[in-house]
Amino acid sequence: MITRDGLDVAFAAFDLSPRTVRLIRDGIVDFAIDQQPYMQANLVIQLLVITARYQMTPLDIDTSVSVVDATNVADVEGLTRASIR
Repeated sequence: MITRDGLDVAFAAFDLSPRTVRLIRDGIVDFAIDQQPYMQANLVIQLLVITARYQMTPLDIDTSVSVVDATNVADVEGLTRASIR
């Protein structure tokens, strides 16, 4: 949290990028919501293949959401650089 003009201001973001990870690590962004875009894209392709090959109805799959902050940013930094998270 940053104090500006006497106000406490929290900064948050959606999705991760190497820049967002750096801003969290540097204490500028408080947290980011990680929506797992890699899993969302990967699962869509798998479901399309299953639908095309076997005429099965795609499932509604929750790919999870997590909060990334200063306590766990190091855990996802490499995956973010690899465009997995």
